[in-house]
Amino acid sequence: MGPIMGHTMHYRRMIITLQSSYSIPPLRKKRTSIKILNSMAIHLYKTSTSSTRNGAVDNQVKSNSRNNLIYGQRHCGKGRNARGIITARHRGGGHKRLYRKIDFRRNEKDIYGRIVTIEYDPNRNAYICLIHYGDGEKRYILHPRGAIIGDTIVSGTEVPIKMGNALPLTDMPLGTAIHNIEITLGKGGQLARAAGAVAKLIAKEGKSATLKLPSGEVRLISKNCSATVGQVGNVAVNQKRLGRAGSKRWLGKRPVVRGVVMNPVDHPHGGGEGRAPIAGQLKNRVSFRKAMKKAIELTEQADTKGIQIQIAGRIDGKEIARIEWTREGRVPLQTIRAKIDYCAYTVRTIYGEPDEKKLSRPVLYALQALEPAWITSRQIEAGRRAMTRNARRGGKIWVRIFPDKPVTVRPAETRMGSGKGSPEYWVAVVKPGRILYEISGVAENIARRAIAIAASKMPIRTQFIISG
Repeated sequence: MGPIMGHTMHYRRMIITLQSSYSIPPLRKKRTSIKILNSMAIHLYKTSTSSTRNGAVDNQVKSNSRNNLIYGQRHCGKGRNARGIITARHRGGGHKRLYRKIDFRRNEKDIYGRIVTIEYDPNRNAYICLIHYGDGEKRYILHPRGAIIGDTIVSGTEVPIKMGNALPLTDMPLGTAIHNIEITLGKGGQLARAAGAVAKLIAKEGKSATLKLPSGEVRLISKNCSATVGQVGNVAVNQKRLGRAGSKRWLGKRPVVRGVVMNPVDHPHGGGEGRAPIAGQLKNRVSFRKAMKKAIELTEQADTKGIQIQIAGRIDGKEIARIEWTREGRVPLQTIRAKIDYCAYTVRTIYGEPDEKKLSRPVLYALQALEPAWITSRQIEAGRRAMTRNARRGGKIWVRIFPDKPVTVRPAETRMGSGKGSPEYWVAVVKPGRILYEISGVAENIARRAIAIAASKMPIRTQFIISG
């Protein structure tokens, strides 16, 4: 019956009853093509929208949520620990999942079962099969490659070597391709369960069987352990194309952002102007040139013949310790590593000023370590402040140790893999006999009092010495 005059009828679905031996041509050309890849049907959609331009999905049926083998699971899946700190990046969101209870033990012995459905499982990349056994039991198993709906399977000790059947390794011939392999007898299969996984039985000797696993590892397993004959299905899982970003988000995977486009607080590679390389950032972290230039200018004002300067450590509070030397003018070779100050000055006496210049070495009062230890930067600074206050702004104080060794602490919620962690504090490695502090230009009693207070800040035994 045709449409009524003056009215247009739009059909989306129609149920038409035809007589036998009668067929009608298709109303329009189908917009999908089916390509068989390794016993799996993948739909390659023709381009109708931007999301179907490069999409390729499979056509496995969904599970019946009213099945007793399916139940909810308490799974967060957001990549965070109990405190809410991100410990696994790029996770979160996604569609709600229901867990399918899989029969990895295959303990329905000598009872034949029939494959009813081949279903998609959101908790693994392999397909699963719903099995109806002869005694009325219903269970899920991993889908063996090549198995179709209507095939029968069985598990036991004297069953045929057929795809999908489960039996002990002792009853299998050498060279058999197997999956879902037990490690402990009766615990269930634990090896070769991913999509396309297959192991090979290569030897049997004594109580053990030798298997070659999918990773290439050769492993010994008890011959009494059971396994399933064949290969896990869905071998073309790597040929599946999601086609759009939303499909990836449905799987619970968040976008991946490169570290070089982040800020310094978010990633070690972050920061910089434009596309600054990592090496350039590390090179520019320590601005030591300005400090050296200032020291040379102050020294040249005193009409010196030469100066050599060493700057070491984390200049301006940076995280990377560096050592830089610079030399201007003429510096005697024997004074490069010396720990005293050489200076030339004019001697003034009651008889006038002689023309000659002399080399002077002032009397130094020092604090010497008697034990090995790590001294933190806070302890070094505490000793320096104590000496400065008790010297009453007189004389000169030298700190002969520098905290150039970082002590790193890795928190439990480390984001960037298995690294050492960020520096928590810095220490100076001190050995017995090392000079910690020196002071000159003050009376001995003042020096003793200042050094005694600085020694109380140190975690080791020390002694007061006089040199010069």
